[in-house]
Amino acid sequence: MGKRLHCMGMTNAPLKTPPRAGLPATEREKLNQVETQEWLDSLAYVMTDGGVKRAAELLLDLEHYAYFYGTPIEFKQTTPYINTIPPRISRSTPATWTWNSRFATSCAGTRRSW
Repeated sequence: MGKRLHCMGMTNAPLKTPPRAGLPATEREKLNQVETQEWLDSLAYVMTDGGVKRAAELLLDLEHYAYFYGTPIEFKQTTPYINTIPPRISRSTPATWTWNSRFATSCAGTRRSW
C-alpha cells in the first residue's frame, strides 16, 4: 500500500485550505452541486471507457486517498444481494423448520425480562 500511496501523490504534507472556504454558504452550495455533477460525469465516462472493474479500482483509490488525509470512512457491512422473491410467495425450507423448532424448544418455559 505504501508504494501505491506514494504513486498517487500522497505525502504527509498538509492539505491547503481551499478558496471556497471564504465563499458565502449559497455560493459554496452551488459550487458543490457543480462539482458533484462533474465527478458523476467523470465516473460515468470511466465506466463507459474503462469498464466497471476500472471504476471500482478508481473508487477504491479515492477511498484510500480520502482515508489517508483523515476523512472518516463509514464501515458498511452490506452485500450486493437483493432478495427477488417477495416474502408473500417465499416458501420456508426444512432447514427453517428445524431452526424454528429448536429455537421454540430452547425458549420454552423461559421468562422475558423486557
